[in-house]
Amino acid sequence: MSTATMIAGALVAAEYFGGDVRDRVEKLYDRIDWTWFLDETQQHFYMACHPEKVPEGKRVDERGMFGHWGAYSEHLLMYVLAAGAKRPRYATDGRPYAAMRTPIGSYKSEPFVYCRTGSAFVYQWSHCFIDFRHIVDQNGRDWFENSRQAALAARQFAIDSSTTVKGLGPNSWGMSASMSPTDGYSGHYGSMPADKSFLRMDGTVAPYGALGFVVFTPEYSQEALEHMRTIPGLTGKYGLFDAYNFQTKSQGDVPWVGKSYLAIDKGIVALMFENHATQLIWKYLHRSVYIKRGLSRLGFYSVPRSEVRADSE
Repeated sequence: MSTATMIAGALVAAEYFGGDVRDRVEKLYDRIDWTWFLDETQQHFYMACHPEKVPEGKRVDERGMFGHWGAYSEHLLMYVLAAGAKRPRYATDGRPYAAMRTPIGSYKSEPFVYCRTGSAFVYQWSHCFIDFRHIVDQNGRDWFENSRQAALAARQFAIDSSTTVKGLGPNSWGMSASMSPTDGYSGHYGSMPADKSFLRMDGTVAPYGALGFVVFTPEYSQEALEHMRTIPGLTGKYGLFDAYNFQTKSQGDVPWVGKSYLAIDKGIVALMFENHATQLIWKYLHRSVYIKRGLSRLGFYSVPRSEVRADSE
């Protein structure tokens, strides 16, 4: 997944700068063998390869592969990049995308494909790069609307939870993987719908969760930003810190604050606000022949604006 994210960013730079930058990026992209990371039997991508340090009980083959991207998650972007490879022997077809598990759930929202942790970033990551606003897949699935429904569900979940969890509410929502007040980084913060065995709920809110939804819920996300800027101790040199919690380790009206800046979290906010304002990342990435080819191979097609739901409430 880190490779996919790096390549997506590099493709944006390639289209923006052109020339030697484009040449170097394309040479790099063309060397990636996406099929090497594919479990041919399950048609799922492996999560990682680390022969020397495979987690106990996680090794799945002699190469040191472990983990699978089986169900819907932040790796949606990977399917497009893998299908867009120029060399046929390095490219995947539509089977891995079709093999992705897509559980359906809702929380006082329209039904949508959800991830098991309910973390906000999952619904945002691929949209930082790919503009899904006016395309659907061959089954008519609208990933932009899917994330919009996830945002609305996350906000409503925070509102409903505010009666028992201090600090949550209409402008304090979007729980997502972040720093924790008790045990470092946690990838299990989220909102319903989710697999309850994975969902963690202790009042920790990551500001990037609500802010990263800005292209889906612009009014709600910007209201959350204005509110979070008033929270004592949450703003530092580079903007809002990674997380806060009024329920655990707080002191009256002063919350616990995870005073870290995580690049992946700040990056989501930067990219999503830029896309909301100018569509810059979307615009340049969609000029790439790799992205065009990948979307085409997966069966995505354009839908007139009138046929796609509005991108705000």
